[in-house]
Amino acid sequence: MQNDSQHSSQADPFLTEDSTVLQPDLFATTATVVSEPPDPQTTPFPPFIRTHPLTDQSSLAACVLPYQQDLQLRGKSAYTITCFLSDLRMFSDFAGRDTPVGRVTKEQLTDWLMKLRFGGNQSPAPKTMARRVTFLKNFFSWLAREGVIREDPSTSLVLERPLPPLPQLLFDDEVQRLLQKAAEDPRTHCLVYLVLHAGLKKEEVMGLKMEHVDLSDAGAPTITVHFAASTGKQHRERRLTLPAEFTDIFKRYQAKYH
Repeated sequence: MQNDSQHSSQADPFLTEDSTVLQPDLFATTATVVSEPPDPQTTPFPPFIRTHPLTDQSSLAACVLPYQQDLQLRGKSAYTITCFLSDLRMFSDFAGRDTPVGRVTKEQLTDWLMKLRFGGNQSPAPKTMARRVTFLKNFFSWLAREGVIREDPSTSLVLERPLPPLPQLLFDDEVQRLLQKAAEDPRTHCLVYLVLHAGLKKEEVMGLKMEHVDLSDAGAPTITVHFAASTGKQHRERRLTLPAEFTDIFKRYQAKYH
């Protein structure tokens, strides 16, 4: 009874003549249905919030929405936008939310960074501090580029990029044990195999679609890694050839989930 109630709660997508069915990604089990308006021109993509033009007397708080819109228009990832807006709010709390952007000085930026680094019980990670310097340079260069401020107070800030930590490598026997355990479920097996043998990042694995996998040559199956144009990561697109055993792994995945 419990299984029946759970199954009935997952209703099939509602389809109309104006609906578009999007093919699920490689690791989804249901299709996505998008209901489109009869005339897309009459119901355009939700517009950005209109704001008053910024000036050098505009407060830091008044810059939040326009800055968010600019980041979105430039195709920044949701993670980057979230981090930069969080940094802007932190800096606004430090300098004063009503502070005019034209009165922000390099000394205030330096004082904020020093407080973050040495003012707490625990110093932030080097990568976090580097990101906050990047935010300052991004935010104030945007204001200068838009003609809101005359001089960019972040110009002389030095960005020290921390060295990435060395990865923790698995020994051959650990790899085999991981694959053996993952093989209990075709989906997990396929996912783990792609990470280990193709070196894909999580974002790349979850972005794979069925048409990105080519099994026409069973002895040399290939996958194509794509990125949406809005991400600005087309330079990372590539085609990879996998060992022949991936053909059987992927076919088992297809048999169970498609």
